[in-house]
Amino acid sequence: MRTTAEVTEALQSAQDAYIGNRLAQVGQFSEVGDLKPGESLRYEVRVKRSDLQISGEAGVYWLGVQVLGTVDGVREDGADGRARALMTLIHGSGPDAPQPVRLSVVLPLRAQIAFDATGRPAQPRRWERALSPREGSAAC
Repeated sequence: MRTTAEVTEALQSAQDAYIGNRLAQVGQFSEVGDLKPGESLRYEVRVKRSDLQISGEAGVYWLGVQVLGTVDGVREDGADGRARALMTLIHGSGPDAPQPVRLSVVLPLRAQIAFDATGRPAQPRRWERALSPREGSAAC
């Protein structure tokens, strides 16, 4: 997507709208075992940029993941869970490079955030550690 109108339309689309082909390569699936109702399991999804099937032009791209379930080893129809996000690709060099912009990142957090009297997070080092790359992890 290259225009504000395209991004706005994308954000207003149905949550189950088709956003692209599934990457069904070896290693793209992870077996998590059985989960009982209410149970959860932490997992991480890593995809190489070269596997994303994008044009490489600057713009905004969809990224989606889905959870597929099985019953007695047989895959059910459709996805049991989905998540999607918009990601930007900005080229940063050359005479036509965009000017740097201030950027805010919004993350869904499942932890209480304590604020000091000025309205700033009271424990910034805690959030730095929580949001820093883990040892041995690589950026996409």
